[in-house]
Amino acid sequence: MKINVNDEKTVKNQLDEIQGKSRVNLLCSSEVKRLSVLAQDKLDESLPKNKQKGAKYIFCASGPWANSYKYSQGATRIEITKGSASWFITRIHRVDLWSKTPGVSCIVLSDAQRSVAADRYLKAHLQVDNQYDY
Repeated sequence: MKINVNDEKTVKNQLDEIQGKSRVNLLCSSEVKRLSVLAQDKLDESLPKNKQKGAKYIFCASGPWANSYKYSQGATRIEITKGSASWFITRIHRVDLWSKTPGVSCIVLSDAQRSVAADRYLKAHLQVDNQYDY
């Protein structure tokens, strides 16, 4: 599956198909668009534009926090992938969440992207001083 997050009609149709008659922990097309903006902001902090293609963002709501829930609660889990110019939905499905299951909101990088992000972070936040010989 590869659906551009800017194509609201196709996104809405896919979400309606996946979520069916569910009533909790749902996503709508505007929420998917908002998640892509959030993912882009996070990605811009850690990678230059020319290294961002292929990075993934995964989101899923958290489960119920009350211990009184005997059964699992459904939620929509979405994975969007950065293309050269836009974000694309690459996976979307319903999952079962049990009481106190934490939500997921994370960027997934390839090994090469992780190396670039680590180097960028170290250069920005650490000063390396080579004048001391230990």
